[in-house]
Amino acid sequence: MLGLAVAIAQAGVAAPPATTPSVVPPVASRPIAHEAPPVDSAASVWAMAERAHHPAAYDLYLRRFPDGEQAEAARTALAALAPDRARESAAQAAACDAYLDAMRLDREAGAVREALQWRTIEKYRVVLERYGDNPCAPRIRVAYEQAERLASLEAPVDGVGPLAPHLLSERAFIRGIDYPIGALRDGVEGNSTIAWTIAPDGRARDCRVTRPSGREDLDVAACRLAERRLRYDPARDAAGRAIPARAWTVIRWQIGD
Repeated sequence: MLGLAVAIAQAGVAAPPATTPSVVPPVASRPIAHEAPPVDSAASVWAMAERAHHPAAYDLYLRRFPDGEQAEAARTALAALAPDRARESAAQAAACDAYLDAMRLDREAGAVREALQWRTIEKYRVVLERYGDNPCAPRIRVAYEQAERLASLEAPVDGVGPLAPHLLSERAFIRGIDYPIGALRDGVEGNSTIAWTIAPDGRARDCRVTRPSGREDLDVAACRLAERRLRYDPARDAAGRAIPARAWTVIRWQIGD
């Protein structure tokens, strides 16, 4: 069985134990520049959002903590501040759930499941343009608008900051299937230490190997996948402007028994 473990390192934070074959996503290190010590706790971000009291501030809280203690309060505030936004009612949610539970095999159902699984603007748009009357269209319309807002992460969020960057996806960014074929064939294992810049648009860029594994294809794969798959809510200065940050992690490539 093929296994892959990722050991996480963060300044001042103990790394969780790595396991095989599970993978833990990397955690951002502290930003490279801030006017004041950055924060990223749900309580601190909520306090800033509540004080700023505008849609972009509540959007930021929900991006970072969609299941946070104040998530419902944030949604209530957004309903009052941005009443024209698409929303899914309880009845619409139930209709969509029933549609998905039916496990239909036609092309329309496949497009809906694909959109909800891949969560891209392009997939959402296909469903809304071709199947606008589908029971899951309201859910996909909400997700589509959220994805469009996510595409403009560089926009300032007045009154919210300074903030550390926040990893948006909890999924492992490297999985066993990503093991380079050559290294797998040769039975090669190793540790790739990589570091990257979290750009103001939330993308991982300028990834570099800071401590090579001894096998080039392992190191190249680690950086390539980090830049392709990692997405953050960016660090912000005291004025709420998105700024660069740095992050690093160790990828432990292991071939299980």
